[in-house]
Amino acid sequence: MIKSAIILAAGFGSRLMPLTKDRPKCLVPVGGTPIVFRTLDILEQLGVDEAIMVLGHKEEAVREALGNKRGSVSIRYIINEEYGITNTMYSLLLAGETMRQGAYIIEGDCVLSEDVLNTLVKATPADRSFWVVDDWNERSSGCRLTTSGEGTRITGQDIIRELNTRFTEGVHHKSVGLLRLNADQGRLMEEKLQEEANKDNRKVYYDDVFGMNAELFQIHALNIHPMRWMEVDDAADLAIAEEIFGSGNEQ
Repeated sequence: MIKSAIILAAGFGSRLMPLTKDRPKCLVPVGGTPIVFRTLDILEQLGVDEAIMVLGHKEEAVREALGNKRGSVSIRYIINEEYGITNTMYSLLLAGETMRQGAYIIEGDCVLSEDVLNTLVKATPADRSFWVVDDWNERSSGCRLTTSGEGTRITGQDIIRELNTRFTEGVHHKSVGLLRLNADQGRLMEEKLQEEANKDNRKVYYDDVFGMNAELFQIHALNIHPMRWMEVDDAADLAIAEEIFGSGNEQ
């Protein structure tokens, strides 16, 4: 069983200003609880021992808020000193030592219900790598993952910047920003991230690097629809997250 989680939380969170002026997005509260606190508490319940947090913007605020442990989950910090000129591919590469041993990868601005994480932790086969997805719909944007429609293996990826009604149900999926990589897939991901870093292509998402090499990976889509989750990029997203996870709506 995988016991380590990598949480990516280095970015500016500029679209959430002024809330992120003195803290990264992972410390923005939803329902009165900082996003990363919620994530760590669920991980503890599911038996994860260690969280590696990749930080950049206002990293000292996270260190002060969390220290070296949250419940029984030990916390280790990696600082992306170049967070202002890099993207998630470089932050994830910095955690390569953990990734190549097998790890959960969690984007730090994602608010996740216990059901979502529990489904990933218990997904079978136990040695398979999974990318958690939701249904793609006419309101979706961001990272879109593609399967053949005949199986769950992910065969392609693209970034949709604007709302696009052209999609195929069962083939196009919305990334939740949550993965489980076994050691083999973790090593492959690190290798491909390093190749792009060597070419100074460090401003892209790790999703993009996967997309460049999708045919080499064996990562399967794990659809958690209609379970509750929300990626918080801006004030509108935060308002929706409050509706989903706010007071009276527990994990």
